[in-house]
Amino acid sequence: MSWLAHYIDDFITVGAPWGSECGDNAVTMHRVCQELGMPIEPEKNEGPATTISFLGLEVDLVAMEVWLPQEKLANVRTLLRRWRGKKATKKRDLLSIIGSLSHACRAIKPGRGYLWRLISLAASVKRLDQFVHLNLEARADIEWWAVFASEWNGTAMMGATPGAKPQVIITSDASESWECGAYWGGKWFMLPWVVRMVDTHITVKELAPVVVAAAITDYWPNTQFCVPPYFVPERPNTQFCVQERG
Repeated sequence: MSWLAHYIDDFITVGAPWGSECGDNAVTMHRVCQELGMPIEPEKNEGPATTISFLGLEVDLVAMEVWLPQEKLANVRTLLRRWRGKKATKKRDLLSIIGSLSHACRAIKPGRGYLWRLISLAASVKRLDQFVHLNLEARADIEWWAVFASEWNGTAMMGATPGAKPQVIITSDASESWECGAYWGGKWFMLPWVVRMVDTHITVKELAPVVVAAAITDYWPNTQFCVPPYFVPERPNTQFCVQERG
């Protein structure tokens, strides 16, 4: 079998668009399941096809898009409308909305950065029936989700091909009150914050040197820029990969 991935009991295989690779992989999976005595639900089988459902998302390998089904998107919008303006909630309900938004993050990668405060709040109490106070930051994150979900069509571009090497790797950093800088391909810069940027949120400051580096580099057309994925708990939404198509 050329390629196989799974999440618990959901399996997916991918093959080249020409030939019978994907179909052969599916036949092999069915045979192995039968030999191991693992039951398969025929109504949940899909493909071979270029558009397929997996883990509650629709995946289009021709357009390289992934989208949240409209019914699920509508449910997320309804849920967020109920949460706007809330100042306190039970841990059980907070975990419920975190689960719904975590699933949406499979398509909305930047959304992960607007979940960690909610997760931290949920971890601050032990019992599911305990009330949690939603501070200003948590309410602001819920507001971000509500605004984004109301305008989003449910579709997102897929990331770069797994294993593909970026042409440009940008290493950057930013401070709260002094300056930002970046290094890539033997080049570097350092910029002090202008007055209007001093009070800007650190997430924007972390993004600024990446945008500047991408804007002034000579490799912009048809170039994939990668920020090394060093995990920073305070600002998880600032690690990402940008692919520009010329």
